[in-house]
Amino acid sequence: MIKKQILTLCFILCFSTIANTQTNNFLSFDFASFRYDEEKSFLEFYYAIKQPKLKVKTNDSTSYISLTLNINLTDEKNKEILNKKFNLNSNVDTTTKDFYQDLVGVLAYAVPFGSYNLTVTAKDNNSSNFSTFSDTLILKSTNTAKINISDIELASKIIKEDVNQNSLYYKNGLEITPNPNNIYSHNFPILYYYFELYKNEELNNNSCKLQKNITKDKIVIESKIENLNLIQPSVSKAGLLNVSKYQSGKYLLTINILDSLENVIDSSTKEFYIYNNRINNQIAVNSKADNYIKSEFGVLNVEECDYQFKVAKYIATQEELNQYEALKNIEAKRRFLFNFWNKRDSDPTTPENEFREEYKRRENYVTKNFGHRHKPGYKTDRGRVVLLYGIPDRIETRTNESNMKAYEVWSYNAIEGGVYFIFGDTMGISELELLHSTKRGEYFDPNWENRIRIID
Repeated sequence: MIKKQILTLCFILCFSTIANTQTNNFLSFDFASFRYDEEKSFLEFYYAIKQPKLKVKTNDSTSYISLTLNINLTDEKNKEILNKKFNLNSNVDTTTKDFYQDLVGVLAYAVPFGSYNLTVTAKDNNSSNFSTFSDTLILKSTNTAKINISDIELASKIIKEDVNQNSLYYKNGLEITPNPNNIYSHNFPILYYYFELYKNEELNNNSCKLQKNITKDKIVIESKIENLNLIQPSVSKAGLLNVSKYQSGKYLLTINILDSLENVIDSSTKEFYIYNNRINNQIAVNSKADNYIKSEFGVLNVEECDYQFKVAKYIATQEELNQYEALKNIEAKRRFLFNFWNKRDSDPTTPENEFREEYKRRENYVTKNFGHRHKPGYKTDRGRVVLLYGIPDRIETRTNESNMKAYEVWSYNAIEGGVYFIFGDTMGISELELLHSTKRGEYFDPNWENRIRIID
C-alpha cells in the first residue's frame, strides 16, 4: 500500500443503505490486501454494524450499546498469526436517525504472504446475540510479474476533491468509505471501487492495457479496455459503476492487466450483489413471497387500510394514488399495501423491511409530538416533513422574539447540501404551519416573517 498505517480503528456513521449477512444480522465484514513490502501484505479489514439490531441498555438515564469484536487469523498449520479483541461502548439516542445508520470501521495490519483462515466474531454484550464471519484468504506477492494488481476494495463513497487528510479513511489522496457487505440496489446504485497497481520493471509506453469486466453467471455483460501508462512504481486507481441498469443477482468485477497482445498479466476479482426491484428480476434474491395474508396487512379492516395509506401517501406516486382510489374491496387494499411497502424494502436480504420500520418510527414520532384531538400528526405540516425527510438534525425554537409569534427552524444537513424549514404559529393556536423552505419543491417565501409579525 502506498501510504502505510499499521493500525487503523475508526467508527463513523455511514449514510448508505447496506445490509448484513452474518448470524443475527448485525455484522458485515470484508477485507482487501495491498502491497506493504517485499515479504508482507497490508491487510485491511472492513466491517459494518447495524445499531438497531443490538440491545440498548439504559444506565443513569443514558442509553448505550456495547459490542466486542474479535479477529483471529491462523495459517495452514493452525498457527495463530493474529488475535485481536476490541470493545465498542457507545452512547446512543434511539430517537435520532443516526441510530439507524451503520457503524463502519477499518482495521489494518501488515501480514506475511501466505494462506490463512479468518474468523471474526462480534458479540452484543447487552444480550446473548452474536454474529460470525469466516473465510479463507490468500495474501500473494505483488512482485511476480512486470505489473501486479492489488485486491479490489468496494466502497459506498469515494471523495476525490476537498478531501480531509486527517480522516482515518484518507488513503493516497482519497477518502474511501468501505461497503463491507458489497450489496447495492436501486436506492444505492453507485458502486465505487479502489485498487492499486505495482510496476516491477520498466515498460514501453502503452505496452499494457487495463480491462474492466462485469460478469454475471459466467457471461461478460460489460467490458471496457483502456491504455495503461505507468510512470510511478505504485499507482492507486478509483472508479465507479452505476448498477441501476442491472438485474438482481450476484456479479463479478474483474480488473485485468493485459500485455500488448491482450494476454492477461495479472488479475483481481471481487464479488458484489445487486437488488433491483425496478427491473423484471429473473433471479430470486429473497424468500419474501407476495403473501399478504400472513403479513401485518392481512388482518386490517377497511378503515385501518385507508388510514395506513393516508399516512403513506406522501411517498406514493400519482399512479399509486390513483390505483388505491380505484380499489373497492378489502382484499385488494390489503394486497396493495403489502406490495406498496414490499417494493420499497431497502434490504430484501433481511426478514425485516427496514424502510417500513423507519417510516413507522417517523409516524410514531409525529403522532406523539404533533397530533391532537382535532388533527392527527401526519396531517400537520411538521408531520408531513418528518414523514418525507426524517427527524431533522437540528430544531431551533424561537418563542421570545419581540413582535414575532412563535416559530421553529428545522435543519437537514444531508439534503441538497443543507436545507431548512421554517414553521410558524400564524393563528396563535399553537399549531405551526410551514412558512418557508430552501428545499427544492417545497413552499418558498423569503418574506415569511411578515406572516408571524405582531403589529401593535
